[in-house]
Amino acid sequence: MRRLARKHQITVYTSTALDYVTWRNQYPPGSSEDEGVTVRRFAVERERDQESFNRFSDWIYSNRHSDEDEKRWLEDQGPLCPELVSAFQAEQERFDAVIFYTYLYYPTVECLRLVTRPCLLVPTAHREPAARLRMYGDVYRRPDGLIFNTHAEGRLVQEMYHPPCKHRQVAGVGITPPSRQQGKLKLGRPSILYAGRIDAGKGCAELVEYFIRFRVYQMPCHLYLMGSLQMRLPKHPGIQYLGYLSEEDKFAAYRAADVTAIPSRFESLSIVALESLYCGTPILVNAGSDVLREHCTRSNAGLYYGDFDEFAETLGYILRRGDVAAELGGRGKRYVAENYTWDKVLARYDSALQQVLNR
Repeated sequence: MRRLARKHQITVYTSTALDYVTWRNQYPPGSSEDEGVTVRRFAVERERDQESFNRFSDWIYSNRHSDEDEKRWLEDQGPLCPELVSAFQAEQERFDAVIFYTYLYYPTVECLRLVTRPCLLVPTAHREPAARLRMYGDVYRRPDGLIFNTHAEGRLVQEMYHPPCKHRQVAGVGITPPSRQQGKLKLGRPSILYAGRIDAGKGCAELVEYFIRFRVYQMPCHLYLMGSLQMRLPKHPGIQYLGYLSEEDKFAAYRAADVTAIPSRFESLSIVALESLYCGTPILVNAGSDVLREHCTRSNAGLYYGDFDEFAETLGYILRRGDVAAELGGRGKRYVAENYTWDKVLARYDSALQQVLNR
């Protein structure tokens, strides 16, 4: 938004929450300015009870249910901000266009039902159980245009919803390396890096299991994990948790690693993949993710696996063939430079906005 604000007047409607798991109110409600962006925050009426929500989600995904059940599920998921919806309805005529980010949550679903201005939806969609709920078919019928992070995401949305809008753009996001390139972090060699939220839902439990098996039967190596730790890691001489890193050290870790592993099956873009490729480090990804697999095939800078045997074969190939890893890394750098710089991404957003304004 800050980058769009260099050319457009931007107002963001959002919640006062910081944690998307609990939606606990963190910031004061009201208006503020953030580097040229007006930010309007609205209180969340209730926090999410994760245990109760998970039980209800399991039920609604696997049973016949009513529209009222889906409404309850949406409110339980949160962030429940009816004041945000009311303010948007009352004030939307002040804006030339509206951009909704992520299809999944209460503010997008409710505000799209009320929108009268030209609008774009950036769905950040991937294959997840919630995507099959009926209400999301209505969500995709309402925008004038769609902006996708990847071509694979666009194909998924078309396959699932057949949205009627004719304006579609694949934009992605730009990669922003730190201005200072002197990160101090060093890794043992050979090394596999994981970056992001560390939990079983992101494929990390499987990654750890595969790594331990690989290390026993193939070769000594190291697995480094950086990010938010949401699961217990085994005590193992080859596994090290790096915690949260500065931007400088994060990019230093990418550059020092032999390969970045991305075991998630659910991605709409994967900043981690793009940051790793920007640094010239190849990626090894879960073949169950259409998006990650597409990054590999379009860039020719990574490999993918579907089971342990493929994981062991592809990882061993990268770690043993430094010449191949270097070639993959060079292709990755070119891929990011050609597709994911901010000037290219912002030009795509401007093009999409112009299309819906001329609807």
